[in-house]
Amino acid sequence: MENRQTTFSVILFMKKIITFISMFLFTLIITACGGGGSCGAGSNAINYVLPNGSTLSVPAGGTSMSIIAGESVSTSITISGGSAGLDVLLSSSVKQSMAGSKQSVNTALESQIAVKFDPQSLTSGGTSSSKITVVVATATPAGTYLVNLKASYVYQGKPAVATEIGTITIVVTGDTPPPTPVPGTIAFSPESTTMAIGESFTTVLTLSGAQGLTSDVVVTLSSSSESAIVSPATCTLSIAANTCNVVVTAESIGSVSINATAAGYTIGAFTSNNIVVGPFVYVANYNDNTISMYRVKSSTGELIALSTPTVANEGGPRLIVVSGGYAYVANYIDKTISMYRVESSTGELVALSPARIATGAGPLSMVVSGGYAYVGSVSGNTISMYSVNSSTGELTALSPATVATGRMPTSIAVSNGYAYVTDYADDAISMYSVDSSTGELTAFSTSTVATGAGPVSIVVSGGYAYTTNAGENTISMFRVNPSTGGLIDLYPSTVGTEGTPSSMVVSGGYAYVIQDNNTILMYSVNSSTGVLTTLSTATVATGSSPSSIVVGGGYAYVINSGDKTISMYSVNSSTGALTALSPATVATGAGSYSIAFYPSGS
Repeated sequence: MENRQTTFSVILFMKKIITFISMFLFTLIITACGGGGSCGAGSNAINYVLPNGSTLSVPAGGTSMSIIAGESVSTSITISGGSAGLDVLLSSSVKQSMAGSKQSVNTALESQIAVKFDPQSLTSGGTSSSKITVVVATATPAGTYLVNLKASYVYQGKPAVATEIGTITIVVTGDTPPPTPVPGTIAFSPESTTMAIGESFTTVLTLSGAQGLTSDVVVTLSSSSESAIVSPATCTLSIAANTCNVVVTAESIGSVSINATAAGYTIGAFTSNNIVVGPFVYVANYNDNTISMYRVKSSTGELIALSTPTVANEGGPRLIVVSGGYAYVANYIDKTISMYRVESSTGELVALSPARIATGAGPLSMVVSGGYAYVGSVSGNTISMYSVNSSTGELTALSPATVATGRMPTSIAVSNGYAYVTDYADDAISMYSVDSSTGELTAFSTSTVATGAGPVSIVVSGGYAYTTNAGENTISMFRVNPSTGGLIDLYPSTVGTEGTPSSMVVSGGYAYVIQDNNTILMYSVNSSTGVLTTLSTATVATGSSPSSIVVGGGYAYVINSGDKTISMYSVNSSTGALTALSPATVATGAGSYSIAFYPSGS
């Protein structure tokens, strides 16, 4: 009996021991998996269970990784399951594992073993994941490093402090070998261009494909001729700063190369073809019997005289019109039209053959439109009509060659198949239809409409017509009937000027009128009614005795016959206001009365 009891006591004691050991092992398993998590038999994965039942997981393959210093390695972390509404913010710290001991967190290691989370936060309720990237700096000593992952979360309105969820072991096996030095290549981009005289162009000098450079590359730049200026004189290139902007300025006509030299490199040259390009401005100088020729500097609007600044034109050149690559000059004294071709590479005028064609007495107005040209004879009270050869630019008189006007036709405009001529001595506008197949003008049945006294200039724009009336210091305003071409008085029918008006242009919703008080009067044009309203600053000063104005390319130019200059202005596209350039004027010839802008302008 006693032996039985002893045996039973032993068995009972052994059961208690087994139970204790089992509970101890279970506790160890729980603790190793992050407190309440489950790792799975034989797994190195991290599975940390959060208070809402969500599980943060890192796969077994991502908990121990080998890497060479200077490179990076990545794994993933996932949150899944559990109830929604828990936000987790991930962070990390780094320790170095030493034989027989573990060091505390070393902040110096944080710059060597960098941990990046992408994204940095996860949200429960379904499944979301982040990529963990461990970046090991170059020259990090070989060894074993422990990346302790931490999670801070907010659940049921209560934030929790950062809790360690597991450890990733990073074994640094060595350093990244230094790259083999590679010089790379240096080249211009672009490698060539065509430039206008006086203009600048920027090309980029780039070092590409270089590795392991031990010093900067100094590139010396120079021009092959005086046709261009290059800046800067040297460029310093490196892997970190591998580009340099090189500014080339064209000084004269010709081809030029910008040479770049650097020790150990073969660098192709940047080439430029320096030419004169438009826009161009031309002025008829009555007293000098010349045509002045200019290039518009696109960056500033300044007029630059061409290398050949003038071309001779005998016979009293009073008016110039440029259209379709050809220029036509009305010669008041000898009653001819001079004909020129615009040389595209230089802007210079080259006389056609034949160079002239006869016209009426006292040619004072001219327009080219739709393959035809029309010249008003102020002494003959006629309009001479010509066809324009599109291949040669030559004018050929139509048959009949003329059509009658009122007394002293001073200005002509053609628009939408109709022509309008100011008759100065009649205080009227003569109106014509234009035959599109023959170019012939045919007077309306009611051939004229009244203007103010002494109309000297007419402009048709945007469905409206305007005349400057020198006899009473007004501008007459009309609406153009699109069906008949007839002119209908606006209300009000006139607007006053400050001085005696002469030349007028309309451009970009604004009107500009030359006055004999050495000013330009500026108006806005109401697009709905056509009525002109003076700008808040109504006038801008010109030179002495302004005679003609042209607008083009965002700039305005006024001939001042009294002081033989051209006033130059920028045009504010928002307000219409003119602002004098600096320099404000450029010299021109004597007795200048007409100016033309090419290839476009008013």
